Amino acid sequence: MSTFSNARLFNVEKPKRPIKSIALIHKNMKPGGVEMLVVRMVKWLSTNGYKVTLFLFSNGGPLLRELESIEGVTIVVDEDASNPSVNLWLVTKMLSRRLEQKFDLVYSFGPMSFLLSYLLPASKRMSGVYNPNSYAQKGLHGTVKTLKLIDPNYYQKLLFMNPSVKEKTEQVIGEPLENAIFPLPLDFCAPTKTLGNFHSRRIISFGQLAEFRTYNYYMIEIMEKLIQIDPEFTYHIYGDGQEKTAYARKSTTPQRVTTFSCTASLLAMTKDAGCQTRFALSGWAFR
Repeated sequence: MSTFSNARLFNVEKPKRPIKSIALIHKNMKPGGVEMLVVRMVKWLSTNGYKVTLFLFSNGGPLLRELESIEGVTIVVDEDASNPSVNLWLVTKMLSRRLEQKFDLVYSFGPMSFLLSYLLPASKRMSGVYNPNSYAQKGLHGTVKTLKLIDPNYYQKLLFMNPSVKEKTEQVIGEPLENAIFPLPLDFCAPTKTLGNFHSRRIISFGQLAEFRTYNYYMIEIMEKLIQIDPEFTYHIYGDGQEKTAYARKSTTPQRVTTFSCTASLLAMTKDAGCQTRFALSGWAFR
């Protein structure tokens, strides 16, 4: 596991002048791994005196509640129930900012948000890559092609979650990338409350069931061995994605290892005190 202190959040290189105003661009704030990263980044930046503006280019989402009352944070979003690929109202808002003072840093979380970042005036632009297929997804060819037209060196502004994501992106882009590895920031300094009942033999995990997320495959193998030691063990995988059927086929004890769809009611359930006496919680990998 990579450990990375929040205090090093933007120490990728020494800026020519202090960074104080930061714009973050993402699609929406529906429950997911990157969305939780946005929440943590916004909270940390605000606590440490940065002025943050969050642009959401599709619509809002339930995680916005985590950010609405934070001091020094501006949220620009149009709650559009049609869930558009790109909200034209927001594009107009971003364009209007070109007449104002530059942001010290504009940070985005994917190809589309990276492309939209060029609508904003910025002293520095950077974009995080958190999925090995971010720049290889069908339907994004036009986005990446436009990025290259606007900025032929756009790939030099990318940061990667880990070396494997970097390697995959290099293969797709066709350029060697000397960019920084920027692990998800984890802070173990603050005291944490232990959740779950560790006498329980029921283990659950949450996450997108995608090809590049391999931990469930390993866990199924581990659980099969644990079940041989203690038949009381069960493993419940909550999530949706193209690998859901493959996970179900992999298990040789389907009555003990099961896969479920992840719903909003399940997310609420995990906050229930009663639930914590029945489950040992592991694998918080929302996406």
